[in-house]
Amino acid sequence: MNNKKKELDINMTEPIVTECWNYCRLAVALAVNNRNWYVDKFWEVNIYDGFMSYYYEADSERRSMPNYDKVLDIERINANIDIVPQIIEAIDKEGYPLLYIKSNKSKIAEHEVLVYGYDIEEKKALCLIYVGQPNYWEKSTFSFEEIEYCFKEEVNELKKDKEKMLYYWGLGFPASILYKKGNNDKPDLYAIYKSIRHMLNSGYQGATGVQLYYDQDEYWVNIHRGIEIYKMFYDNLYSLICENENYINENVDVIKSVYKVLESKRKIIDKIKYLQEGMYIRNIESIIPQLERLCYYLENALILLEKYWVRKSKKYVEKMRTVFKTAEITDKAILEQLMEIFSAEVRKELDMDTELYECDENELKNSPICRYITYEIQTKENYIKAYLHRFIMQSDSIYIFGLEQSELDAINESNKVGVQIDNMLSDEYSSSLPYRTELYLCKATLVEQLEQQELIKELYERKYNEKPSENMLCLLIEEKI
Repeated sequence: MNNKKKELDINMTEPIVTECWNYCRLAVALAVNNRNWYVDKFWEVNIYDGFMSYYYEADSERRSMPNYDKVLDIERINANIDIVPQIIEAIDKEGYPLLYIKSNKSKIAEHEVLVYGYDIEEKKALCLIYVGQPNYWEKSTFSFEEIEYCFKEEVNELKKDKEKMLYYWGLGFPASILYKKGNNDKPDLYAIYKSIRHMLNSGYQGATGVQLYYDQDEYWVNIHRGIEIYKMFYDNLYSLICENENYINENVDVIKSVYKVLESKRKIIDKIKYLQEGMYIRNIESIIPQLERLCYYLENALILLEKYWVRKSKKYVEKMRTVFKTAEITDKAILEQLMEIFSAEVRKELDMDTELYECDENELKNSPICRYITYEIQTKENYIKAYLHRFIMQSDSIYIFGLEQSELDAINESNKVGVQIDNMLSDEYSSSLPYRTELYLCKATLVEQLEQQELIKELYERKYNEKPSENMLCLLIEEKI
């Protein structure tokens, strides 16, 4: 024992945080540059009927527990002898002990802790522990005596149940040591393509208006995946809350599942930026603002659910339905574009095409983003049309949630939103696909700020029988959910 204290590097911010088994391994694996290995994993979130949610591997019925052999070496710890000397020895060899212990420091009494350092003089171990939302994980310390006791308590508990012991043994518990190692493989773009294809073709007819099947002979009854997950919230959850206003209080997995969907989309943004910066993929810049908008919807859906949790007002659930339907349509458009882009990149690697992104005017009008916008023009649901306006303009727009149906009808009758979109569709565009979405998103010049203000003024006067002050008008333009 040469060191009095030692602390190893960990990556607390980049990995997914909502799945403990993976988080601890990723905190170690991503402490070195293993992002090429990581970038194609953890794209798809699946949700069970009871709102339990997990990341899944593409084309698989199993939870996402990838093979870490390329980025980690793992060895067992002897659970029958004192753990503290083994912790110190492992860390001296640049290893990270991962222990399953019983402790009240963690949000869950029986849970894994990742040990990343020690201090001999203070007789303590430095650990990552699970604390739940909103941060999920934080650094903590255990005295040597405490961690020895907590570990032995858990081992004794596991020994009482042979089946449980075998199950946890298969997960690497009660204790293992993780050794990080670098991996220089290229990102697997085909694996990402498979995940996107799986997420897009989920197998039901929802707000998107299209029934799709990943495999005509398969339909997953108990597991909901891809764009199908949104219907779980705006349909299934809505019905459950109508039957029992305390349903969310009685099932904490609802909030957790929304948070996990939001987490997955945030991480996809990070991964796309990484692929773009590393020049692994081209022509993907326009996807990022769309994903940011999707995250905005999901953040607001989460806020609305939390408000309902506290206040039990039905209006929050109604607003939540609107937001999730909008998120579904937005996500579908994004996934269609991503599938097209990644498919092209994979074909390019196989030398199947050289000019993959050139298309004529008809192809442009039939492209995913155009079909998405055309669908919004045709839809009879005016709130989605107003949301599309907000999405395309990429700026603060009309605050629609407080409006009555008659006011939504007024938007439809004036057809301002539809006219704006029609103008966009009939304008002359470059036939180059990489820029088409960016062109749509940058068309703010079609409607001047004054016209937006006039529409908001008109709606305000209908509702309150008076004209808004300048300050109120600014607030209406900037208002969020």
